[in-house]
Amino acid sequence: MSYLVVLSVIVAAVSGQLLTPDEVEKLKSYHASCLKETGIDESLVKKAMTGEYTDDPKFKDHLLCCHKKIGFQNDAGDINEEAIIKKVSMVFKNEEVVKLAVQKCSKKQATPSETAYEFAKCMHAFAPKDLDIVSMFY
Repeated sequence: MSYLVVLSVIVAAVSGQLLTPDEVEKLKSYHASCLKETGIDESLVKKAMTGEYTDDPKFKDHLLCCHKKIGFQNDAGDINEEAIIKKVSMVFKNEEVVKLAVQKCSKKQATPSETAYEFAKCMHAFAPKDLDIVSMFY
């Protein structure tokens, strides 16, 4: 969402009942599937949830995997700004701020995985400081 975005959407959606329990489980299954698919060290994911992004190829692939499963990126690595704005605006309510953040962060990089990584890092800077996404998954 980027990763943080996706997870923050889950947390806020659950607390605000924007997503059904089935939808939350689907998002959790995407995360689990991508963990298995990429073979990432899960500690890297936990670090990212707190804002510490590790420059690791498996972590970048994990982000891309999650982004593709939820429709935030396609196979070519293009960011689906419209989908992200729609989903994130449901949670944070200020569509103009969300649009600005997504537009600022949607810069295509050399590879799809690198795009996912840079997008995630950039979007993290816009997340509320008190957002506790770690406890949602761990």
